[in-house]
Amino acid sequence: LIGRLSAQLQEVVSTSLASGLFDRGMFDLLAERVAMAVGSCTAKAAAASLPVVPKLLQPLHLVVGMGRPFEIRLLTHAFVAQSEDDIQSDKDGTKWAAFVVRLLSPVLNAPTVDGGSNFRYVMRLATEENSIGEYQRRDMDLLYRAMQSGQWSALF
Repeated sequence: LIGRLSAQLQEVVSTSLASGLFDRGMFDLLAERVAMAVGSCTAKAAAASLPVVPKLLQPLHLVVGMGRPFEIRLLTHAFVAQSEDDIQSDKDGTKWAAFVVRLLSPVLNAPTVDGGSNFRYVMRLATEENSIGEYQRRDMDLLYRAMQSGQWSALF
């Protein structure tokens, strides 16, 4: 797994393992849980938390750790469409929809994880942007405030 990470993330992981912040078993468990949260089975479980059965477009994932006790969660931004009719695309094949969702996974470093059915979310009307990265950038101040306060609720 480490070989597939970016050089910067590899350095952070190696430093964390060497300093004892995480032991190898905890890192492997977190990697497995992040993969599960990104995977389709958890996306479907997250769908159970939403008022529509969605199709997630351009999902962009960010692993975030904060708070006391220290919690690691997956924060995902995506366009969400209820049906194929709700999907728009451009000539390059980029697809988007009229709504944007921010999903927050359950705590990934908890002793047990509930399989992903406990996602929290905020859904809002998309504006003129068709890149999910732009919506995630717009939420960075919100994320920084949440990290400063150590409260996940600041994201919602």
